[in-house]
Amino acid sequence: MARLIMLSGKCKLSDGVINVKHPRTGKQIRKFGVKKIILWNATGTLGGAFEGLGEEDTIGTYGVIELHDKYDTVGGSSPTVADSDCIMRIPVSGKSRLVLELPGNGLIFKSGILIKIGTEKSSNSGHYIHYQLVGYEYSAG
Repeated sequence: MARLIMLSGKCKLSDGVINVKHPRTGKQIRKFGVKKIILWNATGTLGGAFEGLGEEDTIGTYGVIELHDKYDTVGGSSPTVADSDCIMRIPVSGKSRLVLELPGNGLIFKSGILIKIGTEKSSNSGHYIHYQLVGYEYSAG
């Protein structure tokens, strides 16, 4: 049996890797099917330039949010993720909001969900990217 659930939070580059927690139990979520991803970057600045691309590339700061399929076996300290764990990378520009509705069964996370901000080009000026993952939690059976 699957239950509809929404997972939400915020992250920034300096947070490292974040465990997505179950809203009721407070433990890391395990088997989960994401049907809708909502992201917003309310505090990112507009009008900045990407590092090292030159003055002509003044298209604003952004952050890249990464969704990884991995269970945190470490416990209390910050887990690590590998590129092979990455399921999806989504760029989020400054002061923007994205709503992605995924077709079919959506993205199925079998092990768990870890979220990380990508390090390329911009640190999003140290600001947060907020996320909501709407989908189905699958029972262990």
